[in-house]
Amino acid sequence: ILLIVPASLRKQWSQELQLVFPRSGRFDGLVGVYYADSDTILDFHQTLPLLNTQPLNDVHSVQDEPAAAVFGQATARFAAGWSVTAGVRASWEEHRILMSGTGVQDGPTPYAGKIDTDELSWRLDLQHFVNEDAMIYAGVSTGFKSGGFVPTTRSNGAADSYGPEYLKAYEAGGKTQW
Repeated sequence: ILLIVPASLRKQWSQELQLVFPRSGRFDGLVGVYYADSDTILDFHQTLPLLNTQPLNDVHSVQDEPAAAVFGQATARFAAGWSVTAGVRASWEEHRILMSGTGVQDGPTPYAGKIDTDELSWRLDLQHFVNEDAMIYAGVSTGFKSGGFVPTTRSNGAADSYGPEYLKAYEAGGKTQW
């Protein structure tokens, strides 16, 4: 029999503010800011009561993950039916963890870790309205997902962590109305 008792408390808060510039002549766009904060407390207890009275894992962890970004996007109409859109986003993310465990498989010393990520993402799109019922487009964009921590300890007491993921996406297609 394996007994697992997880308990967690997670609080999140985020806010985004945008200033939109409606179409004025050939241009429109927006600028904005974003902020988020996430706090997690996790207690994880794992026992094999028939084999060992001591817990395999008895971990307490606290994670704090603030994030912020500034962004902007503009569209220019440069010829009949043609437009180009460009956007950029600067992001800052921080992942902090404090963790200690007293189980057989937990590390013997408390662990504190921190991962900072600063990234710049962008996109560029081209659109052409063939007529009032059909539009074709193509674009390229970048993006990322920051790294972080898995709230379990390794035998050396360190937390498992994972690195960021990066993306470059190409898109092309059309939209029609019937």
